[in-house]
Amino acid sequence: MHRSGKRIDRAPFGLFGWLLLVYTTVFITATLLGPGGSRVWQTLLYSGQTLMLLAGAALCWLAARWSGPGREQWSWRFLSLAMLSLALRETARASYKALAGADTPAFPWTDVSWAVFHPLAFAALMLRIPRRRAFLDDLTSTFDALLFTLGVAALSWKYILAPSLVQASDPLSALGALSCPLGDLLLVFALASLAVRMPFGRVPLSSIYLLAAIAVQVGVDTAYNLLTPDGDHHAGALVLPLWAAAYALVGLAALHQINRTSARRMPTETVESTDPAWVRVTQMLLPYLALPAASLLLYLHLRELSASGPMGSGSNLAIPLSLIGLVMLRQLLTVIENNRLSTSLAALSRDLEVRL
Repeated sequence: MHRSGKRIDRAPFGLFGWLLLVYTTVFITATLLGPGGSRVWQTLLYSGQTLMLLAGAALCWLAARWSGPGREQWSWRFLSLAMLSLALRETARASYKALAGADTPAFPWTDVSWAVFHPLAFAALMLRIPRRRAFLDDLTSTFDALLFTLGVAALSWKYILAPSLVQASDPLSALGALSCPLGDLLLVFALASLAVRMPFGRVPLSSIYLLAAIAVQVGVDTAYNLLTPDGDHHAGALVLPLWAAAYALVGLAALHQINRTSARRMPTETVESTDPAWVRVTQMLLPYLALPAASLLLYLHLRELSASGPMGSGSNLAIPLSLIGLVMLRQLLTVIENNRLSTSLAALSRDLEVRL
């Protein structure tokens, strides 16, 4: 069944996929409704999350084996290693909770695995970006992703990074506080790069699920950092179960990849066709989303400046004004590119008229 020539692959998850969804739902419900203060209960939750991460890592490794040699295979391998690094962290937290009855310190050796997760996931996403022949297209899409990331980074600096630096008592604690937000910004750039270069034609659902998984991961990390500015981990307890949703999405992406590859080797009716118009809309609007972030920061800085009177400093205005300037530069590049295309089309039209 084909409509408008645009296709999105859809393959069944199978029994294991449904079991993963049921397990995730039960886990999130139990985390929200269970006795949060119990040491045994916390140990069980950490262990349950470790089991989910290990299952996701195994599925990603199987997806790599089912994929053909090349960038996609290495993407799944890096993603499997990223899930294993998180599993190591959760195992350490469960052990520490069971033995000491408390959460791990601010930046112990066990949290090195958390810092390793971000570059591994970044590499996995960047390897999934399709290559383009035109250098200008790659340059423009990279600028779009960077522009969106800078908008997110500006908001992160005001609400997460700067407060964390102020509250850090020593360089080691500052490194521990900044490692997660900075790693999330790395993932935001990878997500934006993948979004702006996603092809208009065939879009595998495995890529969509991975985008959703990393987006949920970054969103939960951000909410947790906003809810726990002073290091009080209990304040962010409500958002912690949503990490399980991100892990489940990674598992579903791997399952879809395995079933999709199986469908290619053993043809079945597993493909539906549709027009992914939302891909076009995302690619057009994504770089301009930095403008609302810049406008919000500009409003907040101007309000702070007016409240502080003539003694206030306007140096903070440089960040939102720079973002607005970059958005205007992107718009100028769009106008130049449109003019170049119009000139090329006019030349082709004249050549066609001469030949006829």
